[in-house]
Amino acid sequence: MSSILEELVFRIDLAKRRSTLPLSTKIINSRNIYIGDDCTIEPECYFKAGNDSRKYIEIGNKVVIRNRSRISTTTGKITIEDFCFFAQNLWIGGKGDIFIHKNCIFAMNVVIISSNHDYLNISLPYYEGIEIRRNIEVGENVWVGANAVILPGSTIGDGSVVSAGSVTHGIIPPNSLVVGNPGKVIREIKRATEKR
Repeated sequence: MSSILEELVFRIDLAKRRSTLPLSTKIINSRNIYIGDDCTIEPECYFKAGNDSRKYIEIGNKVVIRNRSRISTTTGKITIEDFCFFAQNLWIGGKGDIFIHKNCIFAMNVVIISSNHDYLNISLPYYEGIEIRRNIEVGENVWVGANAVILPGSTIGDGSVVSAGSVTHGIIPPNSLVVGNPGKVIREIKRATEKR
């Protein structure tokens, strides 16, 4: 099946499931991309999956991805569960796997990158060098502020908040407030148990 026909079938299937995908959104290897029901994809987004069926992008139900966002993988899997919200200019990619659990929100200009150049190998220029893959996991109900960066190998626990402009690396425990570059846990978040 030609890539144009594949993309047309992909768009028709999405429309049947009440998900929007503007014509200005670029889709590469649609056969390895799944977008769930009732999702809103805004204009000028970009989705690219690998050629192999094990290298895919899977987006759950009722996910919102605002304009000019980019989600791309060629050697890994990107999984986004239900009820997540991504503001403008999101960038998710790299060579490792990325798993984002449900009910997460990401402000504008967030970068989530699952690989890095091997800067210790001085025999090659960076653009020719090997990229080191490190998987990323973002727990349920996480809030990531504007201009934050989540680096390869990060695990962010359920209920955590990554403040605007923070650069996160390593393991963040559940219900943590992360601030700064490098991101540090400055306190545990205590949640009210009664309804307001």
